Amino acid sequence: MRSHISTLPDSMLAEILKRLSLKTLLICRSVQKSWYHFLQTPHFTNLHFTYQQINLNKYLLFKDIFENHVLSLRYDDEKCKESRVKPEIPPALSAKHEKLKLLSSFGLICLHCDATSFPRCVKYAFFDIYLWNPIVRKLKRVPDVPGIPARLFSSRIYWRNLAFGYVPEINDYVVVAIISFNDGDVSYDDDDHDDYDGLRYSNNTFSVVKREARSLFICVYRLSTNLWKKIIRKDEYPFGEIDTSFEPVVVNGTAIWRMMYGIPDLLYYDTMEDLLGIIRVPTEAYNRRWSNLIPPPMALLGQSIVCFNKDLDFQESGLYIWTLKEGDKRRRKLKNVHSRGEMYFWEKKICVGLEESARLDFVGSRNNGELIFPKLYQCHLVSYNVEKGEVNDFVQFWYKWFSHGIARGKNHYGFEDRKLDIIAVPFSVHPFVESLVLLDGDSL
Repeated sequence: MRSHISTLPDSMLAEILKRLSLKTLLICRSVQKSWYHFLQTPHFTNLHFTYQQINLNKYLLFKDIFENHVLSLRYDDEKCKESRVKPEIPPALSAKHEKLKLLSSFGLICLHCDATSFPRCVKYAFFDIYLWNPIVRKLKRVPDVPGIPARLFSSRIYWRNLAFGYVPEINDYVVVAIISFNDGDVSYDDDDHDDYDGLRYSNNTFSVVKREARSLFICVYRLSTNLWKKIIRKDEYPFGEIDTSFEPVVVNGTAIWRMMYGIPDLLYYDTMEDLLGIIRVPTEAYNRRWSNLIPPPMALLGQSIVCFNKDLDFQESGLYIWTLKEGDKRRRKLKNVHSRGEMYFWEKKICVGLEESARLDFVGSRNNGELIFPKLYQCHLVSYNVEKGEVNDFVQFWYKWFSHGIARGKNHYGFEDRKLDIIAVPFSVHPFVESLVLLDGDSL
């Protein structure tokens, strides 16, 4: 029997093995040496990844919003039982950084330290970045972001952030690092001065010196090559800062961040075509309260982004949905960072009422594209099918999933509402699939 197995052509062997679960495949590596190497080839990794997205078990990754290191991997079905795989942050990383940022996409998690938690005297803009496959318990350290000028002290940095995601077009994972900084020469009113990193020293005091326009430092890392590509865009930057409440995403190779101040725009960088731009969020998607603009919730659904509007009146459950669409790429190449024309546009898809079924506090999304909302007054979750306009019961009694249990919520005036007894959901939900990627990485 063993001799017959060893003589199977690779194509037939791949057709057989791709149908097996990841747990079974890890056992199969011990059958014979040729299988061990075959299962780690990019060809089979991609083949198994594509097949299991359609046919095998799918998961949901629950992130505790109060304790960033607490994760739970559960099956994406009606029972939503917890998987035997316990995605625990590697102890070396949790001890090294007080606060880690977690970005997940198609079976991998990007771990990096939160730059805002470090003092302003830190010299470099980014620190350790890791890619982690919690299913196979493998970890890979990403090479340092290259080419950051040594003079780029934090006093020159306005903001910095990372985006991470899977790009189906090239079948690869990318990390996009972006820094908004001032790269111009320091200018003074006179020539008699002492230069101290952009500050003027006079009469035993330092004063801030006006600099030239901001620039963007962008680096793109690809897992397949293990290399970074560096781009510097001078005098092209959006006003404001990155909105850290919105998790950066990568959609079809385009990294997207949400900006703050005024009417927040979306800043995007197309890694495939080296295009930088701004997307205006539809103004009708904003709620107004006391003359303030409240940004709409946004969700990543597959390789698309949706934003939706909710009425701040607790008794109203109207849901208005817009989907981000890609414009004509031939026209996009003629645009610059301040253009909004045909590069991207929003399509208003549907307006529905969830009646008394759910509270419109977005929690996450499922692998089938359904949006997840908490049920009114209860520790239940419902999922909403956008295309069919259907509300489905999803999860009951989630309050025992995390150690801190139930957190009392606040009403839209910002005060704790005991009468309404609103229950705040203490986690976010993200689609997650099994992947053999990083099988050759470092074991934990």
